[in-house]
Amino acid sequence: YHNASRADTFGQSAVKPVRYLLDGKRKIEAQCLDSEIAEVIRQRKYDRIDVWLE
Repeated sequence: YHNASRADTFGQSAVKPVRYLLDGKRKIEAQCLDSEIAEVIRQRKYDRIDVWLE
């Protein structure tokens, strides 16, 4: 994950996911992933998942 502000990932003021990059190709701007993408992830079809926290 990418936490540029190095903020806490827990508690009241925790950073949250804002962006995902799947295999360096598919960019998703959202706090969470929809069920379709989640299923593909569970099937291990992505080698790399980057998550940006803000």
